[in-house]
Amino acid sequence: EMARALQALGCDYGQGFGYAPALSPQEAEVYLNEAYVDGAAPVKARG
Repeated sequence: EMARALQALGCDYGQGFGYAPALSPQEAEVYLNEAYVDGAAPVKARG
């Protein structure tokens, strides 16, 4: 719902707790290492 409202206002990007809770330092390290395996930037959502 929040994303749709922001898109209606012209926002093309979003971040924050509305999309996913914060990662611990250990989770962030694992996430970044896995995301960069194929050379792509990390864009997948966690849930």
